[in-house]
Amino acid sequence: MAASAASHKSTSFKPIHVYGFNLRYNTATDFADKVMQGGDKWNENLHAYAHIVQPNGKRYIEAEQITDAVARDPYAIAYNRFRGDRPGVRRLAVAENEGAQYVEHTLTTVQNRTYPLHNQAYFYTNVKPGTPMDPMVKEFLRFVLSQEGQDEVVRDGRYLPLTAEVVREQLKKLD
Repeated sequence: MAASAASHKSTSFKPIHVYGFNLRYNTATDFADKVMQGGDKWNENLHAYAHIVQPNGKRYIEAEQITDAVARDPYAIAYNRFRGDRPGVRRLAVAENEGAQYVEHTLTTVQNRTYPLHNQAYFYTNVKPGTPMDPMVKEFLRFVLSQEGQDEVVRDGRYLPLTAEVVREQLKKLD
């Protein structure tokens, strides 16, 4: 099918502006592993962010900076951590592979790990087989899993709190 240029208005295309984390953060490498199959070739126009402290002393984490930039830019696309519903920003449903079901990007799908681009953070301890874990390390891990510890996770803003089910599973590992 062909059409005369004179019979159609000229279409003006706008560039897509790409936003994301700089390569020092696991969010960037995790995204590269899942989406680009481990490739490190990034868009040379990527607007990358890092944590900063504002003149008023308040922390401005990279995920908030990305969300704010996308909300201001009508031609933006970004990869980011879950930031909830924000004016001017639409989260995209994605599928793990072609033909798979698309999964909405919600707090529930990130926390229950059904959203294909979820990140995970791990704690590792060094315990010699047959010996007990250092009591101070065990108590610290119990604190992290406690309501107070999970409140600190929320306050920090870089990670989501664990679900009650995940906390119960992890506490069993400490017994």
